[in-house]
Amino acid sequence: MNISSCFGPAPPERPACREEDLRRGIDRADVDYVYEGEPLPEVGRRSVVIDSDDRPVAVIEMTGIRVVPLAQVDLAHVLDEGEGDTSVAQWRAGHERFWHSEELRGALKDPEFTVDDATQTVLERFRLITHLRPAE
Repeated sequence: MNISSCFGPAPPERPACREEDLRRGIDRADVDYVYEGEPLPEVGRRSVVIDSDDRPVAVIEMTGIRVVPLAQVDLAHVLDEGEGDTSVAQWRAGHERFWHSEELRGALKDPEFTVDDATQTVLERFRLITHLRPAE
């Protein structure tokens, strides 16, 4: 079984993976896989999701993987991501802020990193298998 972080770096005001972070879909610019040397996820793969304190919070199973140019990300994916965006334009603006941030550029060691309409984007769909956090 693979280990997955809680879907990328968490902002300081939200340091740990929350229940609502366990949604149905996420995305990554393909560059995440290129720079990190990770293979693309496979349908059927199960992963333990860990929070920013390296505590296991859930087991998920990949149910779909699509690689599309950034310009082809659709509203269905945006809504599945569950981040509160109600349009593709709103979703893209927020994601571009992150992808163009000093934090990401520093992590990639590429101060000029940028995305555009042609940037390959990995759209991942998954289902929750089980929560691993003890009941409070």
